[in-house]
Amino acid sequence: MMTLTLCPTNEALDLCIKLLNLEVKSIAIKAGVSESQISRYRRGKADIGTESFRKVIQVLPDKAKNVMIKYLVSQEMTKEEIFQQLIR
Repeated sequence: MMTLTLCPTNEALDLCIKLLNLEVKSIAIKAGVSESQISRYRRGKADIGTESFRKVIQVLPDKAKNVMIKYLVSQEMTKEEIFQQLIR
């Protein structure tokens, strides 16, 4: 039986930012969250908290926002599944 490795939330956000070539600075400004806070979260070095995370998700482009919402609802997506959703 094959075991799927689920993607942590910070890595899902990191994939969205990388694959869609999003600017963290722009996301930070729009969300009212510091750029360094987002960067630390993406690397798994810090938690940004629920409210800040919600703000970041809200300012993402629709494609990234939809993937993140789908991920958060199911919490059963692998990195490969997130990648496939983003490149469609």
